[in-house]
Amino acid sequence: MWTINKTQKKDAYQSKEYGQFIQLRIVSLIFIGLLLIGSTVSILFIYKNIFDTITQAEAIIMAKNSPMVEIIDFSRYETTKKAWEEKNNRETINLTKDPFNVIQVVVEKIKPK
Repeated sequence: MWTINKTQKKDAYQSKEYGQFIQLRIVSLIFIGLLLIGSTVSILFIYKNIFDTITQAEAIIMAKNSPMVEIIDFSRYETTKKAWEEKNNRETINLTKDPFNVIQVVVEKIKPK
């Protein structure tokens, strides 16, 4: 039995066979810690996914029970449609200058004769 005032003997002999028990104890504590961390993370992952699924199912049920009718603003629709057509218009762009000739002129000015 352990008592509060009990001290260990400093002259106790420990053989080399028992030296690895400390290493095994540390390895087992690390392993148990990793198991606890892994199980905690997996439980939290499952918990989060289950409750996210339940809330999404509730949202779908609520949406099915109360269908909403949205009023369409046709003037905004027409302006959006025109802007979309202007954006996707495939007109050819006329170049006012040929960029390759301009580069040749600049290179000729730089070259010493």
